[in-house]
Amino acid sequence: MKFHQIGDNNGRIKCPFPNCNTNVIPLTDGLKSSITTVPNAPKMVNLNEAEKFFKINDMWDFDNIGVSRDLPEIDNFTIDDVKFDIERILICSECDKGPIGFAGHFENEDKLPNNLTFFLSCESMEYQV
Repeated sequence: MKFHQIGDNNGRIKCPFPNCNTNVIPLTDGLKSSITTVPNAPKMVNLNEAEKFFKINDMWDFDNIGVSRDLPEIDNFTIDDVKFDIERILICSECDKGPIGFAGHFENEDKLPNNLTFFLSCESMEYQV
């Protein structure tokens, strides 16, 4: 089930890759309300452009997610008019495929690994509701 078909019922967001079907994160009302538009986002799997992302502030909200090692920061990137340094790419923790999102820090945040903000692509994922 693709993003535009999400109903009001909660469910699961799953890995989009064939033969994987791993649960990535629960589809809660709170997660649904976190959807944000990110113009000029990095390219996600199977998409030329991704614009809708779930914003996740705590890595422990995920059931399964893989995070790349530090990347050279992508500078001059903004989300809601605030500078955001993309530092990592999100992948499925089971099949190691991606990217399905990205993570980093907003301007003036502590640059600690446990203080990352995560953006999971709404359009790239599969849904079970």
